[in-house]
Amino acid sequence: MLIISAVLAVFYPMLFAESNSVDDRDMIGNLLNMNTWSLKGLFVPGASGGLYYRPLLYLTFILDKDLWFLHESFMHLENILWHLINVLLVYSLAVHLLPPEKKNSSYLPLVAALSFGLHPLCTEPVNWISGRTDVMAGTFVLGSAVALLKFKLERSRKFLFLSIFSLLLGMLCKEVALAFVPGVLLLLVAKHPEEATMESRPSERFARIVQRLVPFLLVGAGSALLFFYLRSLAFSSNSSRITKTLKFIGNDPVHSVFVCLRAFGFYLKKIYAPFPLNFAIVEVDPLYELLAIPLVLLCIWLVYRRTLVSAIFLSGAFLIAPSFLIAFNQIAWTPYAERYAYVPSAFIIVASVFYFGNKLQESRAGVVKYGIPCLLVLLGLATLLRTIVWTSNLSLYGDTINKSPTFSNAWNEYAIALIHKGEFEKAKSALVSAGKLYRFEYDQKADLNIAGILVLQGREDEAMKLFDKIISKTHGKSSLVYEHVVAHLYDRLLKSKDSAEKRQICHDLVRYSPKLYALNKDPYILFRMGQIYFSLGERQNALNYYKQAYNEFHEGDKYKTYAQKLIARLEKE
Repeated sequence: MLIISAVLAVFYPMLFAESNSVDDRDMIGNLLNMNTWSLKGLFVPGASGGLYYRPLLYLTFILDKDLWFLHESFMHLENILWHLINVLLVYSLAVHLLPPEKKNSSYLPLVAALSFGLHPLCTEPVNWISGRTDVMAGTFVLGSAVALLKFKLERSRKFLFLSIFSLLLGMLCKEVALAFVPGVLLLLVAKHPEEATMESRPSERFARIVQRLVPFLLVGAGSALLFFYLRSLAFSSNSSRITKTLKFIGNDPVHSVFVCLRAFGFYLKKIYAPFPLNFAIVEVDPLYELLAIPLVLLCIWLVYRRTLVSAIFLSGAFLIAPSFLIAFNQIAWTPYAERYAYVPSAFIIVASVFYFGNKLQESRAGVVKYGIPCLLVLLGLATLLRTIVWTSNLSLYGDTINKSPTFSNAWNEYAIALIHKGEFEKAKSALVSAGKLYRFEYDQKADLNIAGILVLQGREDEAMKLFDKIISKTHGKSSLVYEHVVAHLYDRLLKSKDSAEKRQICHDLVRYSPKLYALNKDPYILFRMGQIYFSLGERQNALNYYKQAYNEFHEGDKYKTYAQKLIARLEKE
């Protein structure tokens, strides 16, 4: 009850929080526009290519829509409850590391669970609705680890199969779960506490290790093969961003090694010293490469030690490895992020609490009695304050631009938050600041948002001039600017009551819409073009566009049926 109360208390403010303007609102919008879905389409979409294969995660978002219509409070509550499950699993994991005589008397599991549950690094994945992918993956990876330890102690096959199933579910939430496969091997070959004191011949020790390789092949290799089989059914090829990253690594292997060392040192440091907290970590100090060298040597020594605690620590270290690919800045919006340390921190915190806790209990009872509770209170307070920052986009991105002032995307999100608050002049000032940042190529986002502010202020002519300027700067190859222009024109068309103005807007739509279609090939644009030409009285052009739209729409699409009816109507006239 103490664990549950503490975790709910520090994350309680998120029940009244906004959805994040990065990913959350786009995801919610896509779900609202989704008409139908099926389990087969979710798990085996048969797409030509893809980056993320996370059907179990997407299923929870679809259920959010069906159960409470994507209400933000409920979606935030779900994230908090997933995290709470993880905290309880950390408690269970820690209990399984204790010798039988200490299971009912040691405070180490409680300290480990609270240290993880109240850790400030948890705020990003828990408070960000889209961060649920890390939290859910953590649930099933931790569940797999607990089941594996149960199998190790009781030799019951049901726990072995539970571990396989749980790890597979983790992979279906986020690919990072694959990195637990080496951890499975380490946990299986680790010595029991009583085994560490037993004397045995080298041949007997080797035989025990070989005997444990069979469960590893079932859990680690088996779940990974199942995941890749399902992914191959879903996607016929990988995203170009994965290929680009692998090519980048291959072009300069030496530099790539240092990038990985830097990320490893950075994330391990973050787990022990998480401050400053930042939603947009765009670069880290190269000195972390030096820190990583003794840490790698430590990991090698822990492999040799072959204890359960060292296996837990090394499992966390391996779970950091997927973040190395992100550090090459070819996949995610920032090369580093606090959420990537979420799952690894659960294992590393447990191992650290056991190592340092045993040392402190042996020597300094006062530190244990007073120091650890004070540390947990400070962790909880820091997490609560960070959670309050996350409750609104304005406070979050205000904090982000202070810590990453050269990151233009953060300035854009801050400006969007100001626009939603009606503070247009402050928003324009922020966007101008974003526009002044040095970049290798033109970034249209700041100008698009300024154009949006001009529209909100009723300065449509100035907005259109700025849209045309953006089109010129992007050489007419940006579908995003055309989407903004066409959406703005349709909005004006709906609001206008003057027939002459409506006709001019229709002519503008006729000019911009074909360019948008040439870039995104959306047949709905053709259908709307038919409507525009019909309103202009140009029946033949309307008929041609309806026919083209009819041919482009997929079977079963309701607009295909609408187009067919309109074609029949026009051909009769």
